[in-house]
Amino acid sequence: MIWDSNGAAVAIGSGTYDNNPASVAPPGIVTQYFDVYVNGAAAPVAPLTTEQVVINFFGIQSADALVLAWSAVQARWVEASDQMVDLFNGSVQVTVTPTTVPTVANLEALEFALVEPDPTDTGKPAQAGLGPAIGSVNVDTLPTFTWSQVADATGYEFVLAEEIGQTNSFAIINYAAGTTTNGHVARETLKYLTTYNWRVRAVGPNGNGAWQTSFFTTMDEPAPPPPPPPDPLPPVVITPTQPAPPAPEIILEVPASPAPVQVIPESVLWVVVGVGAILVIAVIVLIVRTRRVA
Repeated sequence: MIWDSNGAAVAIGSGTYDNNPASVAPPGIVTQYFDVYVNGAAAPVAPLTTEQVVINFFGIQSADALVLAWSAVQARWVEASDQMVDLFNGSVQVTVTPTTVPTVANLEALEFALVEPDPTDTGKPAQAGLGPAIGSVNVDTLPTFTWSQVADATGYEFVLAEEIGQTNSFAIINYAAGTTTNGHVARETLKYLTTYNWRVRAVGPNGNGAWQTSFFTTMDEPAPPPPPPPDPLPPVVITPTQPAPPAPEIILEVPASPAPVQVIPESVLWVVVGVGAILVIAVIVLIVRTRRVA
């Protein structure tokens, strides 16, 4: 049951379509198209709250029956994420909550298709068991894709395309690949926090199966690790200094004083001067006499 913000119960209504209400045909054989909507003339007061809404779609014959919901935003049919086949009652039960695909908020004239695999096709639709599940978020940037194995399939074709708002989700693709198993590991690292479309189909002796499509959003870029703490300062080691060696002893040897010079007595000096004077006078007298004789 659903309640609005005033606590009033909100009923869910349903109807059927005679023809496909969407612009794209769902894969497989369609048993019936349904319309599920919030019932009542007056719109309920937002927001809607709920524990869960359980919807039963009747009229199936195969255990491989699927319920697909039309995504106007993605312009394609997507598999309801929480559904269970009840062969005893011939129905498929879909549980809708605020976190499923589709969500409770999507139940406003939302189109559904009850489909079963085409017995003339290569095998049952490969959409059952798609992984990552349709509408998954926080998907790793190097995901592994899986899908249900198809009987008699000799291989599978896989296509990946980034969602950039193109009308045709696969008009511009990242890459296509072939595999012989029902799984594929992305061959390139995807962008963070980006929506991608992908599809897969079986290839077999009776031709190719119908494309089964899905979409998911990758994880946000993780925060960079904190910088490592700075290296601790090395311990300070104080080495005691050695005392300076004593200054060398300097010994100055004073040379002995020379022997004193003996001084000539003054009286002797005057005698020498007098003798010299007498000799000078004698030489002069001799010179004068010699001139006279001549």
